[in-house]
Amino acid sequence: MSRTRLFPVYLIYFLDTFSFAIVFPLFSSLILTSLYDFLPETISLSHRDILLGILTAAFPLGLFLGAPFIGNFADRRGRKFAFYITITGILAGSLLTVCALALKAFYFLIFSRLLTGFFSGNMTLCLASITDLSQNPKVRAKNYGLLTGLGGLSWLAAMIIGGELSDPRIFPAFNPTIPFFFAAGGALINLIILSLYFKETSRPHAKHPFQFNKAFHNLVHAFSSSHHRTLYLVLLFFAIGWMIIMQWFSGYSLERYHVGREQLVLGLISIGLCWTLAGAILNRPLINRITLPNIPLIFLFVLAVLLFLSNRLSSTDSYSSFILINSIAAAAASIILSNLLNLISLSANRTIQGETMGFSQSVLALAQFISPLAGGMILSQKISYFYLSAALVTSIAFLIFFKEFRSLTSNKR
Repeated sequence: MSRTRLFPVYLIYFLDTFSFAIVFPLFSSLILTSLYDFLPETISLSHRDILLGILTAAFPLGLFLGAPFIGNFADRRGRKFAFYITITGILAGSLLTVCALALKAFYFLIFSRLLTGFFSGNMTLCLASITDLSQNPKVRAKNYGLLTGLGGLSWLAAMIIGGELSDPRIFPAFNPTIPFFFAAGGALINLIILSLYFKETSRPHAKHPFQFNKAFHNLVHAFSSSHHRTLYLVLLFFAIGWMIIMQWFSGYSLERYHVGREQLVLGLISIGLCWTLAGAILNRPLINRITLPNIPLIFLFVLAVLLFLSNRLSSTDSYSSFILINSIAAAAASIILSNLLNLISLSANRTIQGETMGFSQSVLALAQFISPLAGGMILSQKISYFYLSAALVTSIAFLIFFKEFRSLTSNKR
C-alpha cells in the first residue's frame, strides 16, 4: 500500500481533530474567566459551566447530524467530492467563528461551531478509505493506530495554537480569532493536497437516496443489531467516560486547581503527547504480541483504575501528579479507541465498511454531545463527583466488554 495515497486521508483527519480540539484551551478561559470580557461579569460560575457545556456540545451535535449525510453523499458522488464539500464547510465554519468571536456574540458562536461540526464528519470517510487501502487486518490495525496517533499530534497543535496564540498577555496582538484563522488556512491547504494526491477509493452509487433522519436511523440500526450491539455499547460508554475528561479538563483544572494559562496548556500538551505516542508507537508491538480482543479489555480496566485514582488525587493540591495520571490515562484511551474501531471494522464485510464506520462515528458523536452537557451539570452541582462519574461510566464499558469477551474472541477474524 502506498503511503502517498493515505497522506491526504491522514491530513483530513488531522484537520477534523484540530477543528474539534482547538476550543479546549480557549473556550474555558473565554467563558469561565474575564480574560476576554466575552460574557457579562454578572453571570455566576455555575451558569457559566452550563453555558460552556452547551457551547462545547454544539460541534459534536453538528457532527452527529452531519456525518450520516456526508456518508450518504459519498455513496452517491464518491469520497473525493464529499471531501471537497466537507473541507469547504470547515473553512466557512472557521471564518464564521472568527466573526462570532470578534463580535462577542455567544449565540452566533454556537451556530458557527454547529456548522463546523456538521461538515467535520470526515472520520467515516477516512476510516473507510484506510480499510480500502489496507491489505489485511493487521495492517488495518496499524493504520488505525497511526490515525489515532495523528489525532494526538493534531491535539498538540491545537493546544499550542489555541492556547498560546489566543493569549494577549503573551503578545498584545494575540486574540481568540487567530487559532481559527489557522483552521481556515489548514482547510485551504487540505483542499490543495486533496486535489493533487487523493485517488478515489470507491465507486459512486447514485441510487442511494438522502434520508433526513439518517443520524437517528444510524443509532437505532447500530444498537438493534445483535452482532454489533456489544461493541457499539462499549464504544459509547468508553467515549462518554473519556470525553467527559477531555472536554472538561480545562474547566476542571481552572476550578479545582486554579492554575494559570501556562500550566493548563502544558497539561493539555502532555495528554496529547501521550495519546500520540501510544497510538502511533506503543500500539504496534501490542498488536503483534496480544490477541485483538484482549487489548481493549486490558486497557479499559487500566483506564477505569486511573480515573478512580484521579478522583482520589482531586482531594490534593498536586497538579503535577494530576497531569501525570491523566497523561497515562490518555495513552490507555488512545489504544482502546484504535482497537475498538478495528474490532468493529473486522466484524463487518468489506462491502459495508463505509456504513459500519458511519455507525461508529454516529456513536462517537453522540458521546461527544452528551459528555460536555453531563460534565457541565456535574461541575455546576458538585465538583468532587466529576472524575468519579467518568470512572463509573468507563467501568460500565469494561463490564459490558468483559461479559461478551469469549464470544468476541471466538468470532474474531
